[in-house]
Amino acid sequence: MQIQRLFLAVFATLALAACDPQQMMSPFIPQKEAALGKSYVEDIRLRNFVPVRAALDPRYRDENLEKTLEQLAGLFPPGEPNSVKIVGSHTMSFRDETGYDFLFEYEFPHKWVLGHVYFTKASNTVTIERMDVIPLRDSLEHQNAFTLAGKTPLHFLFMALAVLLPVFTIATAVVCARMPRRKWKWLWVIFSLIAIPTLSLNLNWTTGAMTYNFLHFLVLGGAFVSAPYGPVMLQIGFPLGAILFWIRRRKWNAMSIQDATLPFN
Repeated sequence: MQIQRLFLAVFATLALAACDPQQMMSPFIPQKEAALGKSYVEDIRLRNFVPVRAALDPRYRDENLEKTLEQLAGLFPPGEPNSVKIVGSHTMSFRDETGYDFLFEYEFPHKWVLGHVYFTKASNTVTIERMDVIPLRDSLEHQNAFTLAGKTPLHFLFMALAVLLPVFTIATAVVCARMPRRKWKWLWVIFSLIAIPTLSLNLNWTTGAMTYNFLHFLVLGGAFVSAPYGPVMLQIGFPLGAILFWIRRRKWNAMSIQDATLPFN
C-alpha cells in the first residue's frame, strides 16, 4: 500500500509539473529579446529575408545564403499558424556580450514546426549566429508527455529504482538518526542520503536513451527531472553511503552485544 501511494505521489508531481509550462517558463524569459528572436523566425517564414540577412554573422553571408534561407522558409507549411509559443529559452553571459537561444513551436492545422534562433548582443549590436527550422510529427508537449504506453521493461525498472532508492536512503537515515549516541552519527545520516561520489545513470523517458555521469552527487539516490516541454529524465545513483551504513551497523551491533555481555567466573 505504501509503495502504491508513493507511485501515485510521483505521478501527481509529474502531472502538476506539466500543467502550465508557459507559466513556469515566463519569469525566466527575457521578453524583449524573445520578441526579437520570434521576429527573426517570422521573417524566415514570411520570406522577408532582409532583416535576417542584415543581422546575420558576416561569416555566413556567402553566395549560398539566399538558397539556404529559401530552404529554411520552405520547411514551413503554407498559411498562418494556429498558434506560436516559446518552448525553449536560454541566456548565456560572456565577457563582452550576451547570448540568447530561443525555440518556438508553430502549430499548423496538420503539422508542427520548431523555429530556432541563437543570437548575441554586444552593446546595441545584434548578431545572428544560428537559425534552424525543424519539422515535428507532433507537438513537443505530446511527444514528451509522461505515459506508460509502449514503454520497455528498462523504463519500468528505472522507474521502480527511482522510487525505491529514495525510500531506501530515507529509511536508512531514519534508522541511523535513531541509533544510540555514536561518534559521527549525524555525518552518517547525511552520507546515507547522498549517492556520493558514484556513477549515476539517466534515462530519457521519451526516447529510452540512457546516459551516465561519473563522480555525480545525487541526493536520495533517485530523481525525476523534467524541464518545460522537455522529456522526463529518470536518474538513479548507487547509494554508497546507505549501503556502507548497513555494513557498519552490523559491526556496531556486534560490538554493543559484546560490551554488554559479562563474563562468568
